[in-house]
Amino acid sequence: MNKRGAKHIEVILSFIIFIGFCMAVIYYFNPFSIPLEHNTILEKVYKQISENSSVTLEKYSVVVDKKTEHGGGYSSANMVNINLGKQIEPHAVSSVFDSDGNELESDITDFNSGSVIVNFNNPEKDVIFVYIGQELSPNSFPSNKRNPPKPEEERTYIIASLYTMNVLSIKRINALAEEYETSYNSLREYFGIPEGSDFGFSIEGINTERDSSKGIDVFSKKEDVQVIEMNGSISYEELGVKEW
Repeated sequence: MNKRGAKHIEVILSFIIFIGFCMAVIYYFNPFSIPLEHNTILEKVYKQISENSSVTLEKYSVVVDKKTEHGGGYSSANMVNINLGKQIEPHAVSSVFDSDGNELESDITDFNSGSVIVNFNNPEKDVIFVYIGQELSPNSFPSNKRNPPKPEEERTYIIASLYTMNVLSIKRINALAEEYETSYNSLREYFGIPEGSDFGFSIEGINTERDSSKGIDVFSKKEDVQVIEMNGSISYEELGVKEW
């Protein structure tokens, strides 16, 4: 092997060693990564905020069969008595929408059998969406007007699907924010956050954050989540948590 070829090999080996050294430095001293301890605390904060503000909703898609033309109002023929086939938890309410997003009058008439009566005066076959859960905003109608449909007028239906979802409650997040402001140390202890670490969270105009000294690293996490608003509507909002 001539000297010129050996020199080329030395250059290549030196380059490979240099690249390997740089990769090792980045792997062990990555300036962009969150230290393991802070990442663990950050994930714990996010989990605690989510678990302590979430509620479970059940969404039923119901296909209502076509019915002969009839008048509006509270006619028995307008009522659809839907049996969900399962027990409804106490304190839950119903919220029902048609396929155009219009909220319909509804009430839970039997929690044990899971019966929901809906005022649905569309004579054509259509789909309605029945939500069952806590902290919904029901559009109830007078109890003396929620008579079950007469057998000869009863509209048949098929429950096409059931979807269970966990959403964050703005009402419960507001309660957490209030506790954050009035009993921060107790809340931090309840969340299992060690002393020497602090946290804050924000979502839809709610922003909790204690004063942090300049020069302290602040670590954060943001994700889009489904929330149920104070008026019972469901939307996507960004939940952000911080730890320092």
